[in-house]
Amino acid sequence: MTQSSAIPDPWKEWLLQNLKRGCAVDQLIQKAQANGFERAAIEAVLVTSQHSLSGACGESAHDWLHWFQAPLTRPEHRPRAWRLDTPLAQVYELPSFLSDNECAKTN
Repeated sequence: MTQSSAIPDPWKEWLLQNLKRGCAVDQLIQKAQANGFERAAIEAVLVTSQHSLSGACGESAHDWLHWFQAPLTRPEHRPRAWRLDTPLAQVYELPSFLSDNECAKTN
């Protein structure tokens, strides 16, 4: 029996999901310890996961942040898109992307 097997699957999933979301490892460990799990077992789950997250693609769990800086919003990109100011979604406006005729056309 490995140390990580001492943690039930629902807790493993919770730990891994929050690790992928970028939560602080120390906070995840504290939360799991507060629920009665041993630190060594928690670390075994997290360390195994961190190796797999940074493995095949060469990206770490925190590299997803670059997705929110779309190249089409950079000043040098033509045509440049404008990100609308909303915390609920990523919505972009691309001025003059379609002509008035193209917008009015239906199939």
